[in-house]
Amino acid sequence: APVYEACSTAGFLHGRTETLRSCSPEAAGFIEAMMAPGTHAASKLEAFRRAAAKHVALAKEAKMGLGVDRHFLALKAMAAIVGEEAQHPLFDDPLFKLTGTWILSTSNVSAPHNRHFGFGAVTGQGYGLGYIIGDDRVSVDATNFVSSGKTDSAALAEQIGEAWLELNALVEKER
Repeated sequence: APVYEACSTAGFLHGRTETLRSCSPEAAGFIEAMMAPGTHAASKLEAFRRAAAKHVALAKEAKMGLGVDRHFLALKAMAAIVGEEAQHPLFDDPLFKLTGTWILSTSNVSAPHNRHFGFGAVTGQGYGLGYIIGDDRVSVDATNFVSSGKTDSAALAEQIGEAWLELNALVEKER
C-alpha cells in the first residue's frame, strides 16, 4: 500500500516538501524477518539496520529534491494549464493513481514547542500517523476516519506500541 512520509525541502528557495516513499524492499525484508518464526535475533537486527540505512538514504534523496512525487505534481499541473491535449496517459493509469492514494500518511512533527498534536488521515480508507521523537520517548498520534468502518486507529496504535517494545528488546539484547 502507498505510504507517504513528508520530507522537508526547506533548504531550497520556496521549498516545501517531497514525498519520502518508505516502503522499500529493505523495510519489507525487516518486517518479514521480524514476523518469521525462528529467525535469530542477529538476523532480525541486521535486517533492521539495512532497512534503517535505506530509509536514511531515501530521506536524504527526498530532502535534496530527488524524489518523484513533486515532479509529477508539477508536470500534471503544467499539463492542466496547457490543456487536456497535454495530459499524459500516465496520469490516468490505475497503478499511477493508486500510488497517490496514501493508505498511510505519516509525518515527524518533532519541534521543541510541540507537546500535543494531531495528524489526520488523507483518505477515507487510510491512517494518519504523526510522531514526535524526544530525548526519552517517541509520541505517536494515530487517526482514521470513523466513517471508514475498515480502519481502527486504536488498534494500529496498540500494534505500533507492541512492535516498538519488540524492537527495543531486540536492540537491548545486543548491548
